[in-house]
Amino acid sequence: MSLIAAGKLLLPALLVVFQQPANTQGTSWLMAARLPQAQSQPQTSATPAPAANPQDKADVNSKIEGNLNSIFSGDPSLQGASISASVDDVAITLTGSVQSEGQHQRALALASQYTQYRKIVDKITTK
Repeated sequence: MSLIAAGKLLLPALLVVFQQPANTQGTSWLMAARLPQAQSQPQTSATPAPAANPQDKADVNSKIEGNLNSIFSGDPSLQGASISASVDDVAITLTGSVQSEGQHQRALALASQYTQYRKIVDKITTK
């Protein structure tokens, strides 16, 4: 096996290991390999981490909604279509109508960039 092939196999595993938080409890080969001076002392601060502000979620939802509606209205391949997006904490709901299946697929493709944040609920109809 070449070094390149071996690197391709090991890289995903290493990325998973190194993405773990440094203060993870438990035993692993990685923790055993740490140098003693690299270990941090436990924090004694009783200050909890700030909670997510509900207003932040509403702002994010509003930004996603505005971005999608702007994309839909500005895309030349969706000319003649009437599509709008509404966003909540769980889903992006697409409503409206398109003139062809091609426009329908284009709208779904444009919305798919947000699938890592929300699920897409497709309520678009074809005229």
